[in-house]
Amino acid sequence: MASAPVARQFYPKFRPQKGCLRNGKRRPEIGGVALASCFSRPAFLNQPHPPKTGRPASELACYKKVEQEFSASLNNLCILYGLRVPKLVGLFPMNIQKAHASLSAALEEKDRDLQLRIMQDENGRVSLATIKTFNTKTTLYYLPLDNVWELMKKKDRKSESDLLLSMLAYLYQIAGVPHFCENYSYLGEIYEMVADWQEEQKDKQPEEDQNYRKHLEQHYSLLYSAGGIMLSLLADSKNLGRFSGRVRRFRPKDEKGEGLQACARGLLKLYRRFPRRSITDNMGLIEENTEENTVRADQYISFYWSNNDCIIDNVMEYVNCELNELSQMEEPQSIQYFDAPQARENHDFSFEQTFFGLLNDLTDILNDLK
Repeated sequence: MASAPVARQFYPKFRPQKGCLRNGKRRPEIGGVALASCFSRPAFLNQPHPPKTGRPASELACYKKVEQEFSASLNNLCILYGLRVPKLVGLFPMNIQKAHASLSAALEEKDRDLQLRIMQDENGRVSLATIKTFNTKTTLYYLPLDNVWELMKKKDRKSESDLLLSMLAYLYQIAGVPHFCENYSYLGEIYEMVADWQEEQKDKQPEEDQNYRKHLEQHYSLLYSAGGIMLSLLADSKNLGRFSGRVRRFRPKDEKGEGLQACARGLLKLYRRFPRRSITDNMGLIEENTEENTVRADQYISFYWSNNDCIIDNVMEYVNCELNELSQMEEPQSIQYFDAPQARENHDFSFEQTFFGLLNDLTDILNDLK
């Protein structure tokens, strides 16, 4: 998935100022003095003027408390990272803004991946917090199911297909990977759009393409019927409950089998360590109010039917065209608050690092199944 295009700079239209003619020429001078300057303003407007009020607004009535809480968290953060504590100088809230800007710059030199935010809880308590985002590398983590469907038909490969069903059941039931046959799924909608577009093209195609049209109809029939059955199997609690036993009894017959066994053991270990952890649990922790401009997790993580069929090129063209228009990605985040002293940095992405690594391995395994 390519990165989003850079936003273009906005250039405001020129509007003639008072004293200027429509063609941009200045008015004639009389006695060496222009009748009016094209652009003029009092000198005091060139200077910054902090707001001052005789009575503080209700929102600023407790500014002393805010300053105290901010100073305490400022101290805690600087101690952890060995930074010089900025002083609160000037009027509230500009003094806090200046200290925050100074500390953000110092923290960026320590770790570019850290963001500094001023947070406030439900009780109004103010604290600094550091935020780190896990980089998913703008990758589409799409898991194909067609080869598993074909493998299930082979009686001599039952141990492999059963093990794969347990692995996929964990990803669906616990890790929260969506399935294209679910209602309102992203890839399900893409499949429908491609099918509608191909239906519209029927009348424009020559008569000799009848065989291809029939092939498309059969393919969509298989995609939805087999996909629906696979969805029920992935949602079956028995396949998840038998995960451990299937891993223990599996005996690889070749190098591919050894790769499958290693991946299954990795997923089972992750499941035992994080028995209720979903990949979306740590996403959207900070509300940015840019949902319409963000690639959601369900748009780049999903089960789909096949990576090698008659419609995949059209599907991927739709996906890439749509996602390339978006400038942000919904990714796992970690937040560390400094309302109390911190003994160490606490940004742990051990689940995400293992999870996405195993997704890559499993995708290769599913694509290579024979």
